[in-house]
Amino acid sequence: MISSPSIWWNQQCILELEPEFIDRLRDGNLKIYFSAGAQEKRFIVEDVKELAERLTLLKDSRLDIMLDIAEGKTIYL
Repeated sequence: MISSPSIWWNQQCILELEPEFIDRLRDGNLKIYFSAGAQEKRFIVEDVKELAERLTLLKDSRLDIMLDIAEGKTIYL
C-alpha cells in the first residue's frame, strides 16, 4: 500500500529507482494500492496519479495497480 506518497521529497529522487523496480517486477506478481486525499496539495495528487498510470501501462509486468483518490479528504490512509 502506497498512501499519500511523498514522491516530491528530495527533488523526486524516488523516481530514480523506478527502472530498477520495473526490472524486479518480472520476477513475480505484485499488487500495489495507491491512495491520496483529493484535498492534499495538488502536486502530491498529480504525482501519485502519474506514477500509478506509468506503472499501469507497463507491458509484460505482473502488476495489479489500484488507485484511490478520496474526495473531500486531506490525507487518506
